[in-house]
Amino acid sequence: MRKEKTKETHGMKMRRRRTATKKWRMRRKERRRKKRVRKKVMNKMKERLKITKRRQQQQFSYSRSQQNHRFRMIPI
Repeated sequence: MRKEKTKETHGMKMRRRRTATKKWRMRRKERRRKKRVRKKVMNKMKERLKITKRRQQQQFSYSRSQQNHRFRMIPI
């Protein structure tokens, strides 16, 4: 458990209520978790994109000789 902090106001010691801080802490935790999840999702999407791009490149990849042949075949 956390030790309760005391706050001085006009020479009187006031105990700070813990509920509000706890709520804030929880909210911060939630935000952090959301951030983490968002990062994960983004990374997954990026990975998927990379994979699809790679697939497309493989479809259109030719060996060097074939490429040259293709370009030579174009009539000028």
